[in-house]
Amino acid sequence: MFEMKRLVYAAIWLALFSTAGCGLDNYDEPSSRLTGKIVYQGQTLGLSHGKVVFNLYQEGYDKNGPISVYAAQDGTFSALLFDGSYRLETVDNNGPWLNSASAATFEMKGNTSVDVMVTPYYLLSDVAIALNGHEIKAVCSVEMIAGEKEAQRLFLCVGPSAFVSDQSYSYVARKNLMPVNMGGNALSMDISEQLEMYDTLYARLGLQINGVQECIYSDVIKIK
Repeated sequence: MFEMKRLVYAAIWLALFSTAGCGLDNYDEPSSRLTGKIVYQGQTLGLSHGKVVFNLYQEGYDKNGPISVYAAQDGTFSALLFDGSYRLETVDNNGPWLNSASAATFEMKGNTSVDVMVTPYYLLSDVAIALNGHEIKAVCSVEMIAGEKEAQRLFLCVGPSAFVSDQSYSYVARKNLMPVNMGGNALSMDISEQLEMYDTLYARLGLQINGVQECIYSDVIKIK
């Protein structure tokens, strides 16, 4: 009799835990998509993929800490969220722009688009990158926008995937130019070895700014 009661109680507890577990599994997942761009005067800024991060807070849930939202190399970002009121904040010393922490507040009601306005230290413009035989050539204009930080190094990097940047794992060839001219600049390098080794190659220009963690980049160009 005792054994029978024990089995009955065990079955009841198992049923209760199973029901509770099903309840936990039935919570809805976030389904509203936040999308946005990092812009200056309507121009989306080029970055290193996944290196620039924003802190996203849902109003009323600030004590839970921020949601980290990472920017793609084309200056866009996205996240799946629940509907509600949010605050998106920049992180100090994380991007190639003035270190004035800014915030954008917005309401999520279904899919929502929010742009983050920043003021970069420098911009790259009039960029042209082309392959001529085994030599890659690049030209651009460097313009100071704000601040007094020195343009430390202009570089041309080439990698086998579209996610090419100054990160050592992403490029297979790189050429640096120092000092950097305000106005026109030109770089070139021989990539005979890389052309033989890889089926596809991509290139972009980047500018490193003294005392700033992240570089600012041009668009990615497929050269092979």
